[in-house]
Amino acid sequence: MAIYGANLVLLLKFRETTLKCSLIVETSLWFGDVVLIAISLNFILFNNYIVNPFRVVLLTAGLIGVEFASRIILGGNLQPIIIIGYSLGAFLVALYFDWLIPILTYDRMNLWLILWLNLFIIGSFINMIEGWFFTTIYSGSLDFLFGAMVVLVISGIQSAISAIIIPNQGEETFQSALMNQLKQRGASAFIKALILGGFGYFPIYFIFGMLISPFIIKYYNDPSLGLVIPPFSLIIPLEVLRGFMFVGSLLPLIVGLKTRRTIFIACAAMLFIPGSLIPMIGDVGLPAQIIPYHTVELFCDSTVYGYILARLFTPK
Repeated sequence: MAIYGANLVLLLKFRETTLKCSLIVETSLWFGDVVLIAISLNFILFNNYIVNPFRVVLLTAGLIGVEFASRIILGGNLQPIIIIGYSLGAFLVALYFDWLIPILTYDRMNLWLILWLNLFIIGSFINMIEGWFFTTIYSGSLDFLFGAMVVLVISGIQSAISAIIIPNQGEETFQSALMNQLKQRGASAFIKALILGGFGYFPIYFIFGMLISPFIIKYYNDPSLGLVIPPFSLIIPLEVLRGFMFVGSLLPLIVGLKTRRTIFIACAAMLFIPGSLIPMIGDVGLPAQIIPYHTVELFCDSTVYGYILARLFTPK
């Protein structure tokens, strides 16, 4: 992990010197991000995981096909950098799901619904909420609701494809997994973990956000870039709400896994790959100058928060 962190720092510094680079150079930088993260997931965290190349390639193609078809139908943006960036992100999701799905204990229907919940809430809706308050990308509430309905459908189709392509042997329902967790932990301890997990996101968000703020604050203070800094009276309840949404979405993964290590990896990877990295590299409206800083920030957020959730919910 230390080597990976050093590589990220070097990549960050190199990216700052190439802000006006060509498409080829910018694409190579994103490819460097994705390769570093893939190496970390596969060789550092997923040390017992053997890649199934056929499933990963097939699922990558399925995820890309659904996303690009929806953009074509709706007349969305398909710039080359988005095509390349999302394709690399879809590969990471496929790699992650190829590890995650076989170790979940759920039957096929529950698996589909749980993947759908996470891809919709963590992969899109939570970011849309933050975009509503931190940017000017939405023209109004109808624009926001339409976008939410679109990603609800897309995430549902992508989740179904994932559940079909990657097999699992589980027969459990979310209700039975939750009851087993309550029996092991006790209701009071479980509720305490939920509350601490919900409120625990804001301090992590605040600490890492403050660390990168000297590098990005000037861009948020530039009205021409479409970025906004809400007052703390809004940021605090907003991030607490996002914390509880994270916990609620990740809860089916948490109770469907058996060890602290797998819970940590599953939560951290879900928060970072579909929840942070893909929205970041697919957002051409975000100033290029702040993307490297936010990428590192969100990686740290996801890793620390995933570890805390694993500690809170692992039966003693």
